[in-house]
Amino acid sequence: MLKAVALDAVKIMAAMSSRARSGISRLEVFSILDSTNTYLLQETQVDTPSGWVCFADQQTQGRGRQGKTWHSPAGSNIYGSLLWRFSPDYDLSGLSLAIAVMLVEALQHYGMPTGIQLKWPNDIWFAGRKLGGILLEQAQGGVVIGFGLNLRLPRDTHFSPAWIDIHEITGNIPQRNHLIGLLLDSLFTQLPVFATQGVVSFLSRWRNYDVLYQRHIDVQAGQRKYSGIVQGINEQGALLLCDDQGVMHTFYGAEVTLSDL
Repeated sequence: MLKAVALDAVKIMAAMSSRARSGISRLEVFSILDSTNTYLLQETQVDTPSGWVCFADQQTQGRGRQGKTWHSPAGSNIYGSLLWRFSPDYDLSGLSLAIAVMLVEALQHYGMPTGIQLKWPNDIWFAGRKLGGILLEQAQGGVVIGFGLNLRLPRDTHFSPAWIDIHEITGNIPQRNHLIGLLLDSLFTQLPVFATQGVVSFLSRWRNYDVLYQRHIDVQAGQRKYSGIVQGINEQGALLLCDDQGVMHTFYGAEVTLSDL
């Protein structure tokens, strides 16, 4: 495997517009952290300004949703987190969906081919396989936005065939610092839009990538399991499901698997 190019804050910033750069209060890169989300959660104080970003070349305790392990070997992927503050009591419904749209649009800007998909509530797919994910956590009046993206996975037993990386998709060695800059540019440009308009302004764009729409799925919500056809996403970012008995259900958080593969 080729030696990975080191994370470089200067090169990351160079890929961003001046407008997006102006929103960064601090940008840190590390060779290793337990978790970028954990780092920001532990370091954030009530008066910590919005726009603090960190990336790590490797995570020893990377986390996904519901406490799942996010395998994070050195030099293989993007592991990053961002602290963002919204107005007190602002409705954050659908934030993970909006973040997913922002990241996917940055990937398109990077030059990814057709085939990027979004799987409610927070997964980035390509051709039916997982390319990345998002983890949101509350932190001292703000939100820590964590995201992981597969660039060039080591071919070992930690990674399922259900995962895919940018190198496999494009055949090219990913330009990690440049891509991180594009991801941050999209986030810092569009998070203020979410802060004033909410998820509504992102819903039509989400539908362009929605891998679940009109698909038959299984939903695990707590101890109950539902099966049915996805009818889309509502204006709060919730999943709409018409079950096999014709009853409509609304889910704000659940585990979803495609049952029509």
